[in-house]
Amino acid sequence: MGDNFISENTKGLRKLIDVLRNSTSSANNEIFEENHDALSLMVDETIKGTDIRSSFPLFYSRLVENADLRQRFLDAVRQVYADSTSGSVHYRTIKQIEADLLLSLAAQGKKWQLTLQELSAIFFPIQKVYRSDAPGSSPAYLLLNEEIELQPVIYSIQVEGKLSEEKENTLALYTYLAITEIAETNFLALPVELTIEWGGYTEKMSLASEGQFHLADVPLSEFLDENKRRVIAPLEISITRP
Repeated sequence: MGDNFISENTKGLRKLIDVLRNSTSSANNEIFEENHDALSLMVDETIKGTDIRSSFPLFYSRLVENADLRQRFLDAVRQVYADSTSGSVHYRTIKQIEADLLLSLAAQGKKWQLTLQELSAIFFPIQKVYRSDAPGSSPAYLLLNEEIELQPVIYSIQVEGKLSEEKENTLALYTYLAITEIAETNFLALPVELTIEWGGYTEKMSLASEGQFHLADVPLSEFLDENKRRVIAPLEISITRP
């Protein structure tokens, strides 16, 4: 890969390095998807032993966020690493690079999106599949029931909605959080942050203990049409550690 960077292009490449090193705006994200030289340069820097996480934070964040870019980057590193016969260049093993990315992916948290079709099946089922806590009580709609891993912790999380008894035309959301497993002794698994984005409504809550919590009160108008017969907005739920 280094052979691509001939001396006559040194000035231009140095300018590109400076741009990549100093870029922090998400407006520059496309540079890594549309500029082959930028991606090649990041591969070359990685192969030489540069810590791209600290030296090129924008590029590293794009690797964590974009699965296609991450795969192209890893494939290129594997190819250069496999083809090289020179002992003069410092090579980081592909396993180490992949391990770093896996740790970063785990640390980023987890996001779920419930599509319009999925939400419609919950709120307007062909048959009545919602559950009620007691006869005569408001139905409870189970929106999320997952066990997720944010290394080294496995969390169990549920999110459900019930028509609010205090606020008209509002869905009260409740979450239940439990720790299923911790792989490292004395690791601080809590707090975690839970974020809800639904239509134009956003709510973030810090959970410092296990248990059930009232998360948010979402107006029905944020995700149902004016006749309350059709879901019009997907739901995003994310969990991260601060």
